[in-house]
Amino acid sequence: MTDQLDPLAEIKASFFIECDELLEALQDGLETMDSPERSAETINVVFRAVHSIKGGAGAFGLNDLVNFAHCYESVLDNVRSGLLEPDTDIMRTFFQAGDILQDLVRLSRDELPIEPSLTAATLTDLEALLSDEVEETVEFAPLVLSFDLDEDFGLDDVAPMPAQHSFTFQASAELYASGNEPAKLFRALTELGTVTCTPDLTKLPNLGALANAECFIPWHISVDTDRTFEDVLEVFDFVDGLCTIKQITPQTDAPLPLIDLPDVASAAEPVDPAPDHIEEPADVKPAEQPSTEPDGKKVAAPKATVRVDVDRIDRLVNLVGELVINQSMLSQSIVSAQASNSTEVDAGLEEFMRLTRDIQDSVMMIRA
Repeated sequence: MTDQLDPLAEIKASFFIECDELLEALQDGLETMDSPERSAETINVVFRAVHSIKGGAGAFGLNDLVNFAHCYESVLDNVRSGLLEPDTDIMRTFFQAGDILQDLVRLSRDELPIEPSLTAATLTDLEALLSDEVEETVEFAPLVLSFDLDEDFGLDDVAPMPAQHSFTFQASAELYASGNEPAKLFRALTELGTVTCTPDLTKLPNLGALANAECFIPWHISVDTDRTFEDVLEVFDFVDGLCTIKQITPQTDAPLPLIDLPDVASAAEPVDPAPDHIEEPADVKPAEQPSTEPDGKKVAAPKATVRVDVDRIDRLVNLVGELVINQSMLSQSIVSAQASNSTEVDAGLEEFMRLTRDIQDSVMMIRA
């Protein structure tokens, strides 16, 4: 009866099962860090393990576990960025923090009280590592050569000029079927600079020829930014293969200046004017075709992967945590209102719980 009233029971159980795996990876990573085989990837594995435990604990309101993991994670981040070099004493603190993190997970899973004395000493050691400031001392002053020149070339006043990247964007039906929305992609472009989006309604057919499963309207997009066009394309990496992007070379209206050359100028052959408008397709990876072995057997193509910014993954994890909390509040409100006697309400709530559980499991797999 308790499990039925607590919709988070099954999801929380899955979280603690994942914690056991993360704690095992943390312990193995710390042992490797304490050996000559330490590498940057090992430090990343240790950091991600603590970060994943903190993220899941935040979704369930386990504040003691979140606070300790956050401090532990911050120190590991300094190690990962090269601001802190772990010596014997620091590694001893890391092992102690790993043991305490394991105790906190166990106490939180068993819903037992957590005494502040359990984490106080190690938290003090971790906070001391965070408060240590690395001071850079200049041991010598470089010799400066001075050239007294009266000419002012005005190089200090030269600022990088923003470029305008223009391209067309055509979404496919698969883009919408996968749950993506072009408006969110356009909104992400505003982080790079000023964006102008104009739909091309000339491609829209008559009402009788419209089909629900097809996309007819392309977009003309211009981005004024100091970033490269490759940076602009990275915004669309998440929907690679679900849309078509063609870069438009800026149109040049002003003619090129003529240069007077002695004698040989008359012998120069006329040059054909450059076209006013050139469309160059963006770099689009062709669909990988399965290769064939000498005996004629087909070899399955490797699975496609996409690059996603870590900050977006963190935002997704936070949103899922809020979704889980709101789903729990909704379930409790329905029980308090005694509306669970309705068959339709029960069916809808059960489906909502299943979807929430599937989403959280998928996000945890991405984050791990």
